[in-house]
Amino acid sequence: MSTGLIHQRPADRAVAERMQKPLVLVVDDDRRQAEFRAELLSQAGCTTVVCSSVQEAATTIGDLLRLDLVLTDLHLTRAGEDRSGLVVAHKARERFVGIPVVGLVPFGTSDLLDDGDRSGFSAVMEKGVRNLPELKVLTDQLAGLARNHLASKLRSRA
Repeated sequence: MSTGLIHQRPADRAVAERMQKPLVLVVDDDRRQAEFRAELLSQAGCTTVVCSSVQEAATTIGDLLRLDLVLTDLHLTRAGEDRSGLVVAHKARERFVGIPVVGLVPFGTSDLLDDGDRSGFSAVMEKGVRNLPELKVLTDQLAGLARNHLASKLRSRA
């Protein structure tokens, strides 16, 4: 008598689970900051990939089969370009049309961005946070953006 249950090997379950989690690319030339954000997004239910340069991000974007959100520092100063986060945003949108891209700027400088800088991003967030509850809210918002993008892709395939 069949119970209707499908038994998966642990490796198969892990792959299936990752496919249901939104995939977020986190780009910051400060690797510790990038890894910190990636860990928060992982705790919020996302799978993350961390890059610390424009070149690394461009290669990673080209290698991925899917991507649900890009979170990038606008000023990847170690990359030698003042607005290099825009390059990451454009590369991501060339490969994954409609993907939400969130730009990160130093605390207190978001109002200094001109319309041209803002137009490259779905949203712009300040890097600094005043407290942990605020950080949790921002992380949950980012994870929600990624989940919504993944869900819309899954609906369009059905």
